[in-house]
Formats: sequence, C-alpha cells, structure tokens
Amino acid sequence: MADTSAAHYQNLANQESTNYNQALSQKAAVDAQISRLETAKTNLTTQINSFQTDIVDKLSDIEGEDSSQFRGDRKNKYAEQYALALSAARTNKSSHDTNLTSIANKIAELQTQSSQLQTAANTAYNNMVSYQASANAAVSE
Repeated sequence: MADTSAAHYQNLANQESTNYNQALSQKAAVDAQISRLETAKTNLTTQINSFQTDIVDKLSDIEGEDSSQFRGDRKNKYAEQYALALSAARTNKSSHDTNLTSIANKIAELQTQSSQLQTAANTAYNNMVSYQASANAAVSE
C-alpha cells in the first residue's frame, strides 16, 4: 500500500515540476517581450521629443518671422500652408503619442501576466516540494 501512495505522490510531484518549468518558460518569454517593448518605448519617446523640438516648436518659432515678409495674397497662402504644415506635424505627433500609450498599456498588461506566471511557478514549486516530501514519507512507512 505504501508503494502505491508513494507512486501517487511522486506522480503529483512530477506534474507540479512540469507546471513549474512551463510557468518559468512562459514567464521568460513574457519578460523578453517586456524588454523589447521597453526599448521601443524609450526609442519612441526620444523620437517624439525630438520631433516636438525639431519640427513642431520650430514651426511655431518661424510663424511670426516669416509671415511678416509676405503681403496680400502671398501672405494668405503662406498662412494657409503654414497652418496645414503645423496641423500635419501636430497630427503626426499625436499619432505617435497614441502609439506610445498603447506600448505603455501593453507593458503594464505583460507585467501583470509575468507576475501571475511567477505566482503560478511559486505555487507549483511549493506543491512539488510538498508532494515529494509526502512521497518520501510514504516510502519510509
């Protein structure tokens, strides 16, 4: 009877060992994805900031300077084209800001998933140790 009980507990310990290894493997994959997204987020943030200072802010700086050089119809056309360029730049930046938010949300989601996988791995490990101890105790009986 002790061998059957020991074999049963050993089987449970083996199953928990498999669960533990699978959870750690999945967590490693999720953590790698988080790392890639963190890098993308940093790069996109740098590009957005650069775009803001190099394009949007510069457009705002030249508005007063350049528009004063034109008169009449040319001034109106300049103002129209300037407004279109500034609007396009702001729309482009807004689109990138939206992408940055999406990346940040995905990172948060994956961090939660990573935490859940770590908890699952810890539980499986604790169960495995407990079942292994029960299997060893059953063999000793």
